[in-house]
Amino acid sequence: MKTDGLGAGSPLRSTLSAVELFEMVRDYVKQETLDPLRGVGRWLAWGILGAIALLFGAVVGLVGLLRFLQAELFTQQDRLTWAPYFIVMVVALGLIWISLTRIARPSLHREG
Repeated sequence: MKTDGLGAGSPLRSTLSAVELFEMVRDYVKQETLDPLRGVGRWLAWGILGAIALLFGAVVGLVGLLRFLQAELFTQQDRLTWAPYFIVMVVALGLIWISLTRIARPSLHREG
């Protein structure tokens, strides 16, 4: 029996078995969909964790500012008991404005 060099390992072989085709499609789907989705999940998890930490810090800071203003600058004898709440609200709105102006469209895919 003569072999012409077109065996199973030959690059000229043009037929794929069903198992090889299935494995190739599975690997392609995994490479192009599942791996990027894992990256997005990691990116979202760290983003959500960071947002929660910043929110917690902002709330604690604003409550601390309110407590400081009530205890040290505005006493119960003053008629300006509403002023600390107004000041804290202005500071909170300022923080929100700064946050909204600093938000940029991030890219999940880094090119370069």
